[in-house]
Amino acid sequence: MDKMDQMVTYLPKFDREKLPTIASITAAVFVVLYAYKKTTATPKEDEVPKGLKPVPIAPGRQFLFGHLLTLGKRPVLQLQKWHESIDGPFFKVYFGARQIIMINDPQIAHEIFVQRGAFTSSRAAHTFSHNIYGAGGRGVVIAKAGKKWKNSRTLALDILAPKFVDQFDDVIIKETRTAADALIRVTETNGSINPLKTLQLATMNIITLTAFGERFPSTDDPMFRTLVDLAERTLTYAGIMGDTGAFFPKLGWIDVISGRRRKLRGFVKEFRDKPLAVLIDRARKSQNDCLVKTIDMMKEKHELDELDVTIILSDMIVAGSDTTAVSLTWAFAILVRYPEIQRKMQSEIDTFMAKEGRLPRYEDRDQLPYTISVQKECMRYRTTTNFGVPHVSTEAFEYRGYYIPKDSTIISSMYSMHRNPAVFPNPDKFDPERFMSNTKSMYAAANGPLENRDHYNFGWGRRLCPGTHLAEVELFNVFVSVFAKSTIEPTFDAQGNPEYPNIEDVKAGGVVVTPVEHQVRFVPRVL
Repeated sequence: MDKMDQMVTYLPKFDREKLPTIASITAAVFVVLYAYKKTTATPKEDEVPKGLKPVPIAPGRQFLFGHLLTLGKRPVLQLQKWHESIDGPFFKVYFGARQIIMINDPQIAHEIFVQRGAFTSSRAAHTFSHNIYGAGGRGVVIAKAGKKWKNSRTLALDILAPKFVDQFDDVIIKETRTAADALIRVTETNGSINPLKTLQLATMNIITLTAFGERFPSTDDPMFRTLVDLAERTLTYAGIMGDTGAFFPKLGWIDVISGRRRKLRGFVKEFRDKPLAVLIDRARKSQNDCLVKTIDMMKEKHELDELDVTIILSDMIVAGSDTTAVSLTWAFAILVRYPEIQRKMQSEIDTFMAKEGRLPRYEDRDQLPYTISVQKECMRYRTTTNFGVPHVSTEAFEYRGYYIPKDSTIISSMYSMHRNPAVFPNPDKFDPERFMSNTKSMYAAANGPLENRDHYNFGWGRRLCPGTHLAEVELFNVFVSVFAKSTIEPTFDAQGNPEYPNIEDVKAGGVVVTPVEHQVRFVPRVL
């Protein structure tokens, strides 16, 4: 019997209440030993070939923890400082044992993720997202590159293509107009509102109507609340900072002893597998057209089984509902400070309505260039995700004289990219005019040449968000519905002074960053 077997046999003799203390002490010992080994040995993959340069390392790296303790409360701010001070196209940070290459230049991101996408499009191993949620690599968003991922992504691209999404245009319009009315109604009843939940209901209903053929009547609906929890908690658990096993791989067993993995598996079972099984079954039995039936007709062609279908639909809920609602919440928190910009959008919408006798639809977007520019500037000014989902290289390669090892984690820093003055002059100024010369659709911009990109929230290359068109149609219709009917105004304190949302701080949510708690007012327009 080896020492590990002896330990496993001996553990049950302890009082279970003492296990957390024992685990903590044991973890500390193993962390130190592991870190010592990592810092005294040079892995073969880090050996830089002759004639190439290593990726520069950010200052402040510490024994054992790497840069984890030097990042501060808002890591993006420290990373931004390093982007500005380090000489080179990128730099490397250490999160414990994990080495991460950070990019803030879209040209470099394009060259690495698009032009070299054949070997820079995989994902990192992650205790939750890959092993538990992804069942070892299924799904679209977080699966490693491979045949299963390619088949799932091909299916997702088919069912989320513009010609397919546009079949549900009336559904999207109805839900967004319902949301606009609700924002006004709650403001009139309560005096103000945090719009996030109302927007989540709209974006979730759009996903569930298109996917399953059913919707939820209110934010109090039990199934709606379950799916919102699924989306929010999945995005939290899947964040790069939420996987200590990736920082110290030799200590992954602590998650088992502490019960964390069991809890994560329980979460997936209760909040994803069970409710989606109900929704999928009802969709198959209903008379409504929906994506479930389309997927059923296509899954054999793409060699996908029932678990693949569940995870693909879950990916749509997680990536397609919460992120869009958060983007809109940011937009409204920003625009409450700019009444003159709201008036210009309203004037544009009013002019269209006077001419056509109806609200604009997405197909009319070319007649609302200023409104389109405001949407784009909102997404640049406050990004929904600081880092997106990391890419991983499946082979070593050279880039501009630097050596990038195999299995490198590579991140495009969305926060820093959108504040890169070489790309966006005067980046701290909220200025929709900067996009008036590029009002083509975000879908076209994201899938076109680099010089036509407007922002980078939808990712890069083979990992570009397949739901880009759906998200853009939702954003457009919410903007039109809200600003045709209302103006967003601040609340007031006891002395009658306006209180604006704090858009300098964020509520961290793993992959997604949300505005901190705030209230605004949706005041009906007097036409």
